[in-house]
Amino acid sequence: MSENSFNVRGTLFAPLNKQQINYNICLMDVPEGVSATDFQPVNCNPAYVNNPEAAEDVCMYNCLIDLSGFESMPPTKTIALPMFTFSPYKFKTDIEIKDLAGNVYKGNPNKGVPPRVELNANPDSDYTTTNFIVSSLTFSEHYYIVVIASSKGVSVDVSNYFRSMVLNENNLVCTLETSGGASTYQAPIGVFTTSLNQVLTTQVAGGNIPTNVDWDGSVFAI
Repeated sequence: MSENSFNVRGTLFAPLNKQQINYNICLMDVPEGVSATDFQPVNCNPAYVNNPEAAEDVCMYNCLIDLSGFESMPPTKTIALPMFTFSPYKFKTDIEIKDLAGNVYKGNPNKGVPPRVELNANPDSDYTTTNFIVSSLTFSEHYYIVVIASSKGVSVDVSNYFRSMVLNENNLVCTLETSGGASTYQAPIGVFTTSLNQVLTTQVAGGNIPTNVDWDGSVFAI
């Protein structure tokens, strides 16, 4: 099968001063009938699906449906797959998606120049959000808000991804997830699909005051 059937691509997010935890956002052009909820990251850290045999240099996903029937259909949208988190840091050279029927689709995780996320590794207060806007080169009206937060330099039981991201009017509320074990490397992250100017602020649930989303600033397109 073609590696580019769905134009799978991505880019790296590297939090400032927290190089031991790096993240990849992966985008995919799909027709109607395919959604981001059909995909689960494999060998993520912390893992959604535990697969110790998965290659460390691959952003690997399981797809819960058979994608072969969608190959000949023209794409109508770009979806953002669940954010791939991995620590310790390992540079990714491939995106690999295995669907329900065993078909494998691949893509380039480094199509864009990796941005440097300006994130204070040891903020004065816990979990203030930093926002980054990503757009699709295929469908320019499709936007994705990447939200990342950071803890103080103390050991707490928090995972590196948000349990949920819920839009309350124009404020995107991100809920923390427990990790099952304390760590000093917390920088929870998530991606939320949106339209232009739909999300105006982001916030960790129960945390600091909302952080403004700068729609007039630079938008990173992949």
